[in-house]
Amino acid sequence: MRRCRYILWIGVVLAACAPAAPRLVTAEDILAALQEAGATLAETELIAHPSLEAVGRVWQVNESLIQITEYESVAARQAVSDRLSPDGLALGGVPLLWSDRPHLWAIGRVIVAYEGLDGPTILLLSGLLGDPLTGQAAAEGPYPPAVTAAIAALAGDLAVDPATIEVVAFEEVEWPDACLGAAQAGETCAGVVTPGWRVTLLAGDEAIELHTDQVGAVVRRP
Repeated sequence: MRRCRYILWIGVVLAACAPAAPRLVTAEDILAALQEAGATLAETELIAHPSLEAVGRVWQVNESLIQITEYESVAARQAVSDRLSPDGLALGGVPLLWSDRPHLWAIGRVIVAYEGLDGPTILLLSGLLGDPLTGQAAAEGPYPPAVTAAIAALAGDLAVDPATIEVVAFEEVEWPDACLGAAQAGETCAGVVTPGWRVTLLAGDEAIELHTDQVGAVVRRP
């Protein structure tokens, strides 16, 4: 019993003496943590993604470009990060167009974004900042039939594989007419309110809005 108490006491002392993990709140904190982790840093003249509602800077971290956007408070940052879609492709339903697959982290007053698939970069940032906000869209569960129909319709129009089309946002709406608010030139539409969906898809680097009826039997591109 004495030996067990002695081991427990040693563990408590070691825990008390161990340095606390750094508290990352500002962009300066994150840059310092990256340097301490052995990363090579160089500030660029580039501006971070303008649609994140604050001015940020782009840094070269080793061989990758990292966007660091700092907000005036934790609450201000959270008001933005809470509105990001799980795949990072929209903010409050508005598409965010990235040059590559986005990975975003939120900590303290800062949102960090990395566009790309470099494993060491993602591991480095995740090790310092925790799990990214972004994940696979498939984890959200199956899409409504109208969204699936919109993907198939757009893939057919563009002659591309449906798997290459990403869902940015979708919402239920009431269209003002039978043409789903997407009448073509010279087309006459019955003026009846028609329930359906507004679907925003990403094909390549282009965000495309499609209008559907409630079940996806009719898909129109305004």
